[in-house]
Amino acid sequence: MQNSYYNSYFQHLASHGFIVIAPQFPDTQHGELALDLLACIDWLRQRNADAQSPLYGAVDTARAGVSGHSMGGGASLLAASYDNRILAAAPMCPAETTPSVVARMAQIAGAVCLIAGSNDGITPVATQQQPMYNAAQAFKSLIVLQGGNHTRCMDTQLFDFTDPGG
Repeated sequence: MQNSYYNSYFQHLASHGFIVIAPQFPDTQHGELALDLLACIDWLRQRNADAQSPLYGAVDTARAGVSGHSMGGGASLLAASYDNRILAAAPMCPAETTPSVVARMAQIAGAVCLIAGSNDGITPVATQQQPMYNAAQAFKSLIVLQGGNHTRCMDTQLFDFTDPGG
């Protein structure tokens, strides 16, 4: 999906002091997407240390979190499983990935908040988020929005036809 479909989330987080990076990913290689997310976090850490950067000294390098929707949500969980400096992962309707995020959930050191929709016909709770939740360690939650579907996580209704149940 286009990252512009999530502008309201980005603006909301930024309005509360979070630095938001929202990359547009060119492919669907989940493991690579996770590494790209980690590269974004590392880029912020580098800018924080660069006296020539407008972000110099402005980044709290001790705290990082990740999120994403669907495949991006699964990739954010993979990223959290690869880097124990990520303190929180809060994906929306995360999808199982290749490599398996379910198999890597126990590797996540930070808090996990899985956000799902009860009427999600693309990544159903029972086959996607519930196995992730079951495999996660402590500091985990699974929020199921009653009546929610997969596509209403976006600022556009363009894709509602793909999951009309919400």
